[in-house]
Amino acid sequence: MLKVSDPGNEVSFASPYLFNFAGRQDLAVSTSRNIARTKFKHTDDGLPGNSDSGAMQSWLLWNMIGLYPLTGQTTFLIHSPWFEHLSIDLGGGKELVVSSTGGDKDSSIYVRSLKVNGRDWKKNYLDWDDVFAEGGTMVFELSSKPNNGWFSGTKLTSPASQGNIKTDEPGLAQQGPDDPSTLYPLWLLMIPIVIGCALGWWNAQRSRWKTKEGFWSWKRSSDKIVEL
Repeated sequence: MLKVSDPGNEVSFASPYLFNFAGRQDLAVSTSRNIARTKFKHTDDGLPGNSDSGAMQSWLLWNMIGLYPLTGQTTFLIHSPWFEHLSIDLGGGKELVVSSTGGDKDSSIYVRSLKVNGRDWKKNYLDWDDVFAEGGTMVFELSSKPNNGWFSGTKLTSPASQGNIKTDEPGLAQQGPDDPSTLYPLWLLMIPIVIGCALGWWNAQRSRWKTKEGFWSWKRSSDKIVEL
């Protein structure tokens, strides 16, 4: 399971949770919990990678809470909490309270049902406004059996497929994600790459030409040996 993610590399932080997009929230739970249990330890070398000002620790804390925040969005993917009860002080007298029943740290980790703010929750994700903006509650019922039947509401979709791009600017057309005019020409993206490669090659060759040996080596490779 660890092959789906490199927990020591920050760009892979979200990888084990992407199963939520495929409707396999149970795999997101088991994979992320396995990583947390095996790659984080109470030792001097207990982090799987560079802490980078607490990035590794924050990943573990979110896993314990039972949520994962998608970068640059207000969406939180749901997996399962570690504890029977925890509360997060949100300031201003607001708090998020997460509780669970039937859980076990090693086997009973799968969601059987979930209530958010007292209501049955049928989605494997939630939004900032649901539990963070004004506070809220999340009550999990956990089980030892993988279960994806508890969520049957609005399907989780990636940001790239969440409908049309809308704008209130006058005179600008509302274009959908499949409109070719919204795609940035790929050849423009290649220009700085090509220039960078060319400059790198030129600098490497110039450093060789500064020495006679390097000069002769370069001349021999091109069959243009000349006497100096």
